[in-house]
Amino acid sequence: MNIHNNHATLPFSIADDFKLERLLGYNAQQKVISLLGNVNGVRTILVMEKTQFAIDSEEAIKKWLARIKQPNGQDLQQVIVNDKYYMLNLPVQENDHFNLLNTSIIFPADESDIIKYSMQSHELFLETPSLYKEVTRPFLDKIPKEHEKWVDNLLQKQSEVEHMIYEDTESEEDLRFMLHPDMKYDKVDRNQLYCIAFCFNNEIKTLRDLSTERHLKMLKNVRDKGCQVIEQKFGIPREKLRIFVHYLPSFFRFHVHFTNVDNTSVNNGVERAHLLDDIIENMEVFGLNFYQRKTLTITLKGTHGLYPFFKERSTNVDRK
Repeated sequence: MNIHNNHATLPFSIADDFKLERLLGYNAQQKVISLLGNVNGVRTILVMEKTQFAIDSEEAIKKWLARIKQPNGQDLQQVIVNDKYYMLNLPVQENDHFNLLNTSIIFPADESDIIKYSMQSHELFLETPSLYKEVTRPFLDKIPKEHEKWVDNLLQKQSEVEHMIYEDTESEEDLRFMLHPDMKYDKVDRNQLYCIAFCFNNEIKTLRDLSTERHLKMLKNVRDKGCQVIEQKFGIPREKLRIFVHYLPSFFRFHVHFTNVDNTSVNNGVERAHLLDDIIENMEVFGLNFYQRKTLTITLKGTHGLYPFFKERSTNVDRK
């Protein structure tokens, strides 16, 4: 799919063209609903965030889909377009209990997208260094590069340029990063601040790959400059920032999360989030290859590609 500018229009009408197939997921605390449908036979995911949604029946869902305003057949302000991802704000007709829906659209959606947004129970597993080498890493290496194309679009400034908060142009290439707002952040409420630092070093997929002095220097660069920029632009001091890395992450290009500690809606469960300061100290105190030697806890959905491999081994885990 071609890369569009930030003012391109959505290539279909949600009210007229989106045909609902099923509810994928719903989070009452975060006020987010994910829907799977199709547009002219192309599978499409809508992710909408607002106040409590009525999901007691399929008819209720169809009712508020039909009430989305699209003047002259066009959606209102389109916020972001990057590859197959569309993020925009949609108003709903008056006299409804909805107002503005913070909307993300994946078009076309593949099986991995559907799995990501499906509501399922999770299970915890211990990933030993040997399991990582034998199971997880080969799985990661088989992920098509197209799945991270949107990250390349960001770093090459082919998309979402207007939303970029900061680009580190002074550091050496393998230390550089770019700071963007997370799609869940409206850039209005400072208490809900959520930014992501995308690192230019594309050899690092996850926490497991951190193993050199250069990697350590990169982490400190992201932390120090990221904190400085956020304080300058948003007035939020370093002691108000929660800075962490997910393992397993939702995509496999190394990135760091910056959130306001008052933001309680962030997915920062103890089994998944690793604080950046802790990562840095662990590498300094216990060795640069600490995360290649450590057994890590991971959480997997039942439909995740890694799930059957870990489920099979979970009854007899060797931590050595």
